[in-house]
Amino acid sequence: MIGSLSSVFACIRHAHDARLMAVAGVVCAIGIYASFALAYHAARHEGRVRTYWGLVSVTASGCTAWATHFIVLLAFKPGMPAAFDPVLTFISLSCAIVGIGTGVSIAIRARGTVRQFIAGLVVGIGVATLHYVGQAAYLVQGSVSWDLGLVLPSIVASLPISGLA
Repeated sequence: MIGSLSSVFACIRHAHDARLMAVAGVVCAIGIYASFALAYHAARHEGRVRTYWGLVSVTASGCTAWATHFIVLLAFKPGMPAAFDPVLTFISLSCAIVGIGTGVSIAIRARGTVRQFIAGLVVGIGVATLHYVGQAAYLVQGSVSWDLGLVLPSIVASLPISGLA
């Protein structure tokens, strides 16, 4: 596992365009700021206006997570032509918006830490789904295989962290 994880870090360091990785970081930071600003705006209103701004906020959050991931995929340089399956790419974006939106909806109505933890898990599942559907949308020549020794631990380890957040 440690050897596999170090190969993931080596891939990130050597097989990705550092400039695009920096762009992904900037997009993520700006998107998070905008999402929280929109959520704060929603919290200051009531009724339909609150709902509207809440939907705008979770849509911005989902788009931020997806755009960050997509830019990182664009930064990957496998040394051969690559493309994206448009249907899976759109599904990946949808998973981000629906997963984050559902988790935030649960969190807003949550009474107690267990329900808040569940809300975080739902967000984590949405983000994990966005990630792996987005990975499946990445098309290269040859065969692509998934290392379940990396995939499963990445999901299992991320969910409790997401729940605690």
